Amino acid sequence: MQTIIDAYGIASYREVNPAPFAIITFPFLFAVMFGDLGHGFIVTVTGALMIYYSKYLQRFAGDEVCHSNAGDGGRNRWLNVMCAFLTSHVNY
Repeated sequence: MQTIIDAYGIASYREVNPAPFAIITFPFLFAVMFGDLGHGFIVTVTGALMIYYSKYLQRFAGDEVCHSNAGDGGRNRWLNVMCAFLTSHVNY
């Protein structure tokens, strides 16, 4: 999640870090915006498989396509599963 926040700019000294607010609101707003039960299920299963095979995916960490999901220690995979899970449940 911090990667997404850093894309908008890093908070300077004495500014509020927006990460706690984004952690709460981003998955829910993603679920409301991208509401489809079938697609949420597919992305949840795909993310769960990426978490399960994380050791195997670490071999491809240098690849540009896999870098965002394999080279970050699994943070994006967990965010992927959380957003997809909420998508399935908010729109059921």
